[in-house]
Amino acid sequence: EISKAVSKVGKGWPAPVRALFEGILPFRKTPANVLVRAEEYSPIGVVNTAVNAYQAAKGINGKTAADVINSFSKTATGTSLFALGAMLAKAGLARGKEDDEEQEAFDKLQGKQDFSVVLPDGSSYTIDWLSPAAVPFFMGVAFSDALSDGDITVGEFLKALDALTEPMVEMSMLQGVNDALDQIRY
Repeated sequence: EISKAVSKVGKGWPAPVRALFEGILPFRKTPANVLVRAEEYSPIGVVNTAVNAYQAAKGINGKTAADVINSFSKTATGTSLFALGAMLAKAGLARGKEDDEEQEAFDKLQGKQDFSVVLPDGSSYTIDWLSPAAVPFFMGVAFSDALSDGDITVGEFLKALDALTEPMVEMSMLQGVNDALDQIRY
């Protein structure tokens, strides 16, 4: 349903606006599907599991215990990937995106890649082609990076929650929208 709604955005608008929108986000259904799957396979998917459990208990929308188990399995898989990403980031074997633009440029000159797995020899490999499974993994990396200084204050926790959305945007086709918003903001 989300894919259908997103694909209708821009229909019936004047041609220049439609052309601009097509340039920013040429494929609308694919990013919507990736985002929905990434949400299902993440710790956030616990909401889906709870809704499915409620609907199955009340007999709403034809939900069954099998739907609840399926939803729980996806959430458990995503949560495990989230935890693995956080652990590997803490061990220095996974990296997210650098906050400092100068440091990020320097790292790129050295061949370091954003959202990548880092081998012990220092070489890095992106696994964004594993999307949507890579999204919860790198959400864990981003969460670990945001809390890396050890002091967990309310501000740090909120910053970490904000960092969770970055891998989803960076690793999907929504990067074009993000780039356009950055340009407008600039």
